[in-house]
Amino acid sequence: MDRGAMQSTIGTNPINVLILDDDPVFSALAEAVLLDAGCGRVVSAEPSEAGARFCLSEEPEPDLIILDLNMPEFDGLAAMRLLADVEFKGAIVIVSGEKPAVLQASTTLASLHGLRLAGVLTKPLRSQELEAILAGLPNPATGAKSATAGGFGGGLEKMRGLVPAYQPKVRLADKRIYGAEALMRVLMDDGRIAPPLDYLNSLTELGDLGEATLSFLGTILADMQLWDEAKTPRPVSVNIPAPLLEEGRYMERFVEDVRASKVMPSQITIEMTEAALPKDMSKLVEVMTRLRMAGFGLAIDDYGTGMANYDILRLCPFTELKIDRSVVQAATHDSLACGFIGNCVSIARELSMTVVAEGVETAEQAEAMRRLGVEVIQGYFFSRPLDAAQYRAILQGSA
Repeated sequence: MDRGAMQSTIGTNPINVLILDDDPVFSALAEAVLLDAGCGRVVSAEPSEAGARFCLSEEPEPDLIILDLNMPEFDGLAAMRLLADVEFKGAIVIVSGEKPAVLQASTTLASLHGLRLAGVLTKPLRSQELEAILAGLPNPATGAKSATAGGFGGGLEKMRGLVPAYQPKVRLADKRIYGAEALMRVLMDDGRIAPPLDYLNSLTELGDLGEATLSFLGTILADMQLWDEAKTPRPVSVNIPAPLLEEGRYMERFVEDVRASKVMPSQITIEMTEAALPKDMSKLVEVMTRLRMAGFGLAIDDYGTGMANYDILRLCPFTELKIDRSVVQAATHDSLACGFIGNCVSIARELSMTVVAEGVETAEQAEAMRRLGVEVIQGYFFSRPLDAAQYRAILQGSA
């Protein structure tokens, strides 16, 4: 397997990547970007089931698989079925030049297979897009890596706690800060900041997940009270794991914590990921309705990647609709994506919801969102996620 010989090792515990693509030019460029980013073993498999199985059987097991949908003998859909069969626990990146309808179906299939989707790439490869996906994974240069290949940064005992990173959301009409999303990060004992995927995956008990989330929300409340003292705007949204929303008692405790603080419930928006919607909606609708009655905002996140439809938007009293980055980034070159976003804007207006476009990384994407009627954008075009002090500083500068 001559193409399977492409590999290199950097650092002590880097991310290992498997590329499943029949385009040698794409594979070579992706390999160069991955190695420049500090990844360790980068392998390109023959585009066949036998080639994929061979690479999956080798040690170390890949932490990330870059997967092309369009391969003549063994396409990405068949590869996802194989990954589900072998219970692959790492992350995947889908490579697709297909229309948004096909892309949405493939991302939904990944979710149905229980696979962790880290992002979507289009051809020709743009290095900054792959780098952005890598930035959301455990840092290979520091050794914080996927739990499937040796544990989280050498062990969970090295974790100090969960901390928020605030990514601003900006109104397109006046370029002023609308608010921020509090993204969950892990603070290690040595001061490093790492993504939370491995930590959250390690919390198999609902109680452990609930207590960790409540602690994280408490940190957000403390930050918001400091911003309030500085007379700066402070609306914040935060994504809550679906099991906690369905279970309910942890949200009741959070409401009590908010009432005991100086933070108004209207300054907090609870986000729920579309792909995590449960089949039995009754408990979820009850909890979400209670949160809305208490004054909190409610957002449906990653809209366009799961199974949600107009009826689901009507079930819960959502105040915000967040369009997934894959759809947003396709809107600069795909009319179907533009039509989907236009429909989202129309539905949101009908339901008195604010539309937020996620993953806006270029001026062209921002202009496309403005043209389609989107009110608020979030993404690297305006700002990367910031710590509390950095976010407070830009709030004061924009006030």
